[in-house]
Amino acid sequence: MLNDTDDFLGPVSQHSATQHKTSGATPLISKEPAPAPWVYDDTFGIVHHEGCRTCRHYMMHISDTVLDDSDTESYNLALHLRDKELRRRFVEGFRSGRSIQQEHDTERLKTYRAQRDEARASEAVYKTRVEETEAVVRRLEDELLDLQIAYDTFRSQSPCDWDSVSDWSDSPIALDASSLPAAPQVDSGESSDSQSPELLDQEDTDDYEEDEGDYESASISSDEEGSEAEVESEEEEETVGLAHPSDDEGADDVAALDDTGPVLQLNPLSFSTHQDTSEESDTYLNDNHSTPSPDFPNGQQSSAFFPAPRPSAPKLGSYSLVAIREQMQLAHRPDRQDVLTHIKSLVAQAHRTSPALRTEVQKVLLAEWRRPSPVPSISVDEVVYVDASGTGIGFVFGEHWQAWRFKKVWTKDCRQVQWAEAVAVELGIRLMIEAGFSGKALSLRSDNQQVVQAISGERVIGEIHATQIVQNVHRLCKKYCINLSVSWIPGVFNPADAPSRLLPVGGKRTRFPYHIGIPQHLQEFVAPYH
Repeated sequence: MLNDTDDFLGPVSQHSATQHKTSGATPLISKEPAPAPWVYDDTFGIVHHEGCRTCRHYMMHISDTVLDDSDTESYNLALHLRDKELRRRFVEGFRSGRSIQQEHDTERLKTYRAQRDEARASEAVYKTRVEETEAVVRRLEDELLDLQIAYDTFRSQSPCDWDSVSDWSDSPIALDASSLPAAPQVDSGESSDSQSPELLDQEDTDDYEEDEGDYESASISSDEEGSEAEVESEEEEETVGLAHPSDDEGADDVAALDDTGPVLQLNPLSFSTHQDTSEESDTYLNDNHSTPSPDFPNGQQSSAFFPAPRPSAPKLGSYSLVAIREQMQLAHRPDRQDVLTHIKSLVAQAHRTSPALRTEVQKVLLAEWRRPSPVPSISVDEVVYVDASGTGIGFVFGEHWQAWRFKKVWTKDCRQVQWAEAVAVELGIRLMIEAGFSGKALSLRSDNQQVVQAISGERVIGEIHATQIVQNVHRLCKKYCINLSVSWIPGVFNPADAPSRLLPVGGKRTRFPYHIGIPQHLQEFVAPYH
């Protein structure tokens, strides 16, 4: 063992002496030492200087292969103690780190749970508010529907053309004394409460008393002041818009009307030159709409006050399932408000009917009817832009857009870009027809010159599939009386280019509010945007 130590320390001493000798030398001319040869010792897997014994002795000192039998047990015990200490330190470090991590996680979990509880409380509050708002909306919808039904019922039952009521208040009405009965005469000692409550409510009666007082004062002043009062009376009559007869003339007219039949009593305030929009006017109209019409000589009514009633809408029993579905589709068109009003009336009637007594048509109404959503108005001056790409079709009208996508088989049977551009024109026209754009002039822009010239009639497209689409466009314009004007626009200026490539161009708010189904001859090649 001592020999090994000597051998082990020998090279070290030699290396130290050599280094000391080298470091102490101060040659006049410094020469770069030659590189020492390095070798690889495959026994221990080390690389060191050739002839170095230090590394070999060190490796032999710790290698198991050179251990004696007497040292094996002690060596294994030392290894065991070392491994045990390493495991203890590892477990201790793991537990310490886990404890620190748990403390950190506990604080984070506490914060997250508090935020979660707060979010759940807010969600419950908002959910309650949403439910309350939905209940209010449903109640308001029901009230609006009831008011609409009452209004439609009133219009259908009343013989008066209420569309012309506004015309009465827009211009003064000048009637001859012979065509109207005289205003009721009230003595100075009598109260105007003797007026019929069926024609006047209390507020109108008070106003009527004031006018009667004016009439009486005008009559008295005419006896005292003569012609000057008559001039003032005539000016007052022009302001009111009625020619008031004198007492004698009124008595003669009343006597004449008593011979022919009941007297039609009119409220002078209802013929004022300005339009009354107050609540009293609405109350008077609603309280007196059922007043029976008077009898006129020879059984004739005055056409100025009682126009011919409008024809009533078809009843529910006259519709089949197919017909009622067609009516529901028409009700969503902005130019068919009459159909919308009638459908709402039928839906209300179905709601009032007992579920056990509802017909199939009523069940279809309640199950399939959806109220049309409000949509922006369409301007005639705006232009439709269409475009097609290899992925889809784009449509732009004003600030609104629409798109369709092509299926992978759209190039079947040698279909080319002219066919795709023509399909874009057809779908654009169909979409405008759905929006109620019938019987009008329509301006359309496309960036394909061949399609523009083909639709304008300047030339014929050689592709047979594109020619069929152009013919469809002509048939649609003829059927719906559309005066179509198609012109070319450069592709870089075509706003429909982006939606044709299915690129995001806007949200749901700017999407065109009308939708169409894919025509049967295009269902194999075209699909909705999403």
